[in-house]
Amino acid sequence: MRARLLDKVLNIIIRLKNEGMPVVKIAFVTGVHRGTIHQHLRSFELFTTTTQRTQSERNHSRRKLSDRDERNLVRYALFHPSETMKSLAKPELCGGHKIHPTTVSRILKRHGILSRIA
Repeated sequence: MRARLLDKVLNIIIRLKNEGMPVVKIAFVTGVHRGTIHQHLRSFELFTTTTQRTQSERNHSRRKLSDRDERNLVRYALFHPSETMKSLAKPELCGGHKIHPTTVSRILKRHGILSRIA
């Protein structure tokens, strides 16, 4: 498991970057890999905070469909049990998004619908 950076170290990294110090020197001073520094600086620029998100927060931001589109897909799958995963992956059923049948399978599995023809 990857170790988290301390808030104190993150604040030092941000302060040094705001002072204009290059990332290579920041890495040398703090002893943190420059790739890690780039990652945290980018996260700070996007979210303007140094707090690290939990796993569920990270996964929710990577979802292909919104909660509403997901519910519509699940509702349609319940009312049409003979539909295949491929036919459920149509953009008109998924809020205009083109998704893979495996994504449909994961969504249905998350909602307790397990048996489908692949």
